[in-house]
Amino acid sequence: DLTGDEAQVFIRSGHAHVGIARDRFEAGTQVETVMAPDFFLLDDGFQHRRLTRKHDIVLIDGLDPFGGGVFPLGRARESRRALLRATVFVITRSDFAHPKIGIEDMLRQLNPRAPIFRSRLAPMGWIELNSQVLSAEKTLSFVKAAAFCGLGNPRSFWSTLEELRIQVPFRWAFGDHHSYRADELRKLAQQAIESGVEVLLTTEKDAVNLPADASMIVAPLKIYWLRIRVEIDREEELLTLIS
Repeated sequence: DLTGDEAQVFIRSGHAHVGIARDRFEAGTQVETVMAPDFFLLDDGFQHRRLTRKHDIVLIDGLDPFGGGVFPLGRARESRRALLRATVFVITRSDFAHPKIGIEDMLRQLNPRAPIFRSRLAPMGWIELNSQVLSAEKTLSFVKAAAFCGLGNPRSFWSTLEELRIQVPFRWAFGDHHSYRADELRKLAQQAIESGVEVLLTTEKDAVNLPADASMIVAPLKIYWLRIRVEIDREEELLTLIS
């Protein structure tokens, strides 16, 4: 409730200390005083011009390269000309992007200096809600499953399910960062049971936004969320560039 879903995913991963504040400079100062880190990584910091930085790593969604327009007409916060400030481009969901060459050509026209990398999400396995046990099986032999998510681009999750060859008779898309209510989960479970579905599938980000008693609400159905990792082409080159 205090920090939002994405921050909680960072915190629960345990990979690094996380500072959260409306004033990023103040948060960074406190983290620096207590933890003395070697570097700071700002999430969604491209528009935060007050802080001096060494790199602007801009992610370009391979399924929706320029976010549907310019603010406030679309999700993009600035015009495409702002991409001239980028020092690195990473095309995400590049395995689903089409055509890849066209995206790269457009980025090079906008900014010929910044190197372009490609990344994709690699499924690691399914985790039952309220459990930390990772199943190495990516399908879990689901006979019949339904899926739901609240993402900025739900197509990425649907595409991942197709890639895993998991057939879902129906799926629900909610707004980005959606906080799920008990009555919504009851409706999902009821529709799933009527359709003969055995499990509900969702993302890690959505699992954070579920109420604490979500498993009880949808019983006897079970909820699984997909653990993923990012794979980057020429990863060592990117890390060397940053370091």
